[in-house]
Amino acid sequence: MTSTQYKIYSAHISNIRFSDVNFPYTGFVNRQLFILDQLPKIPSISGPKFVFVHILIPPVPRVFGPQGEILTDTGFYGGEKAEAINEDYFRKGYVGEIEFLINRMLDIVEAILAISTTPPIIIIQGDTGCKGNKF
Repeated sequence: MTSTQYKIYSAHISNIRFSDVNFPYTGFVNRQLFILDQLPKIPSISGPKFVFVHILIPPVPRVFGPQGEILTDTGFYGGEKAEAINEDYFRKGYVGEIEFLINRMLDIVEAILAISTTPPIIIIQGDTGCKGNKF
């Protein structure tokens, strides 16, 4: 582990953002928030860089609401393979996560552009859609 990796890892361990003993996806939530929190810091790392990030939002479990709140209602992830228990929970969970991620990514890109000394090339690609006729 490099010193930079250690600093990032240490910052994550000392800055756990969500903790609920009875919530089965606490680790997942903290990993996704950690990734999102680190992205605006990348321009401060000296030298050229190529950054690839795979954010696991909105695949299951769907645990983020539209404002980034954590959805602890098991209806959002209590079905088979951590899917929603019904269509209503699916729609609300899926759309909420998309809203949250879009807003966070817009803020992240604005922050990166504001502090980058060299204009970066930023490519954002989604790889998840709804299955079947969900919408």
